[in-house]
Amino acid sequence: MFAIDKKERMIALAGVSAVLAGLFGWLFLRHLENTYQEGSETVSVLVANRFLVPGTALTPELFASATVPKVYMQPLAITDFAVLESSPGHPRFRNSVALPEGSQLAQTSISPLFAEDGLSQIIPDGHVAVSFGVDNVRGLSGNIRPGDLINILHTPKAPLVLTVNPPVTSTLFQAVPVLAVGKKLAMADHPMASAGEKLSKDSSAEDTHDELTVITVSLNPVAAIRLAQIRENEALSVVLRPQGDNRVVEGLP
Repeated sequence: MFAIDKKERMIALAGVSAVLAGLFGWLFLRHLENTYQEGSETVSVLVANRFLVPGTALTPELFASATVPKVYMQPLAITDFAVLESSPGHPRFRNSVALPEGSQLAQTSISPLFAEDGLSQIIPDGHVAVSFGVDNVRGLSGNIRPGDLINILHTPKAPLVLTVNPPVTSTLFQAVPVLAVGKKLAMADHPMASAGEKLSKDSSAEDTHDELTVITVSLNPVAAIRLAQIRENEALSVVLRPQGDNRVVEGLP
């Protein structure tokens, strides 16, 4: 009787062991399957294609799209080039930490790029920054913003003696990127103001000087010199372009 009970217990123990072994085996195989699936799933991330010092204006050409296993994707990694710019050639962010070559770009390592953080950081290669002033009417009532694209128009100074052909407004530059905007110059002392405007303002102490909107734009050095010469004696106006419209129309008057 004792021998039979012992045999039954051994059989039961063997059965339980077999079930446990099967369960653990299934769990192990399931773990291997999940690990393989996670390891084989890939995502695209942006990685630096060169060493980037802190404060660099982040543009698409500084990064490449790399495919990595999902398990190696950094938290909050950036995957789309489009988020780097507000419009072509106009970066939105700078890196707050150094980015070694091949490192992933993450939201935690960038910060907004503002003109006051350093205007030189957002000037495109081969360009310089140059400013000019426009009044509220010629400058869209101060509604120009950094990152906009504008056309700059100029009207030659009217001659002292009236002629048959009055001055004609023409397009000076097209699709010019705006870097910064400010309102600080008093119009009464600016060359753009006519003698009549100055006299009117001088005769009324209670009138407040109209302010010029000072617009800083990006141009190549030759164009910047031309703009600097024209702004001294001729009236300038701006035309706001639709977002992303950087077309240059040949023969535009």
